Amino acid sequence: MHFQVPQFIDIEDKIIGPLTIKQFLYVATGFLASFFSFFILNFYFWIIFTIFVGAISVAFAFIRYNGRSFLTLITSVINYYWRPRIYIWKKKGVKPVKQKGLSNLKLRLDTSSKPLKGEKSFMIPFLQRMKKLKNEYEVFRKSTGEREVARRVDYR
Repeated sequence: MHFQVPQFIDIEDKIIGPLTIKQFLYVATGFLASFFSFFILNFYFWIIFTIFVGAISVAFAFIRYNGRSFLTLITSVINYYWRPRIYIWKKKGVKPVKQKGLSNLKLRLDTSSKPLKGEKSFMIPFLQRMKKLKNEYEVFRKSTGEREVARRVDYR
C-alpha cells in the first residue's frame, strides 16, 4: 500500500494570483489606507503618506531576511531594544540536598578530580606501574619514520 507524502509543507499556497493570503492582506491594507487618506489629507501630504505606507506594506508582504518574515524581524528588533539586556544571577540561600548511599558515591566519583578520602584509589598503583614501565622502555623513531618500542638499557 503506497501513501503520498506531502512535500514542501513550509511553502504557503498562492491563493490570489502570485500572492499568498498574507501578502495580499498586507498589500490590500496599504492600498485601503492610501485610498481613505486621499479624501482626508491634502494632495502633497497624501503623496508622501502613500509612498510611506506603500513601502511599509510592500516590505511586510515581500521582504524576507534569513528566512524570516519582515514582521518577525521588526518584532525581534523591538523586543531587543525594549527589554533589558543585563542578566544578573544572584545566588539565594538554597542549600544543596545531601544524597545518601550509592547515588552519593556516584556523584562524588563523577564530579571529583582527586581520589576520594578514606578510600583506596586504583589509579595510584596504576600510575606507579606506568612510571616504572616508562623508565624501562623507550619509544624511538627509525630513519624511515616508523615508531618502535625498545627496552631501555642504561650503561652508567
